[in-house]
Amino acid sequence: MIKKIVSIKNTGKFKACTPKGDIQFNKLSILYSENGRGKTTLSNIFRSLSEQDPQLVIGRKTLGSNGGQSIDILTDKGLIKYKDNQWSNKTDFEFEIFDSLFVSQNVYSRHIVEHDQKKNCISLQLENKG
Repeated sequence: MIKKIVSIKNTGKFKACTPKGDIQFNKLSILYSENGRGKTTLSNIFRSLSEQDPQLVIGRKTLGSNGGQSIDILTDKGLIKYKDNQWSNKTDFEFEIFDSLFVSQNVYSRHIVEHDQKKNCISLQLENKG
């Protein structure tokens, strides 16, 4: 489980972010704020960690920044680092991110319901009844 974000550098809105105080995530954590404050960047960081896909972080490099991207996340298994376009170790986290990507892949939002949307909706229904 992710315990806390230690630091984020040169990624999206977070040019040099080090949260102050004892800010830790719980089993259920909800992030909200005004538009343009970094919620999508955080979603991409967490999805990148979960899927081990560094492209999700690379695409969020802070415009005009000179240094490389780095992210330190404290988990119950220790510190995980993102540096030189890769995560320091593989993870086996099971968590969901309910963002716009989740909605577009799983919720009917057009006049046509695509096959993948139907499969994902069935999966969600089965998981909720289990």
